[in-house]
Amino acid sequence: MANVPSPFKSHILIIPGAWYPSSNLDTFIESLEAAGYSAEAFSLPSFNTAGVSVQDDEDQVKVLLTSLIDNGKDVIIVAHSYGGLVAAGVIANPGLDQRTREAQGSKGGVVGIVYLAAIIPA
Repeated sequence: MANVPSPFKSHILIIPGAWYPSSNLDTFIESLEAAGYSAEAFSLPSFNTAGVSVQDDEDQVKVLLTSLIDNGKDVIIVAHSYGGLVAAGVIANPGLDQRTREAQGSKGGVVGIVYLAAIIPA
């Protein structure tokens, strides 16, 4: 990876697919951090829990995402498999994107999304 000055690097939030523990991404996250990025993977509430809906997963991701952007972080979401469905539901909420927040005088926001072999709504 190219060395980009830290202020220009976004926080990377990885939303894994169903039945995929975020701990499986530890090595990948370590590689991103070694390249100077801040990154984390989020374990969806539906992982190993019966009766949890897509909406429950979306709500929890939105809580984490809102916390990150309220702290001024620009965030790139990487959504894998079922995580794509969850991410699409979260970013459908108005006001989470960086451009809208900047226009409102706020820092931070979603600057991009990467769908990686993901389920996306039609």
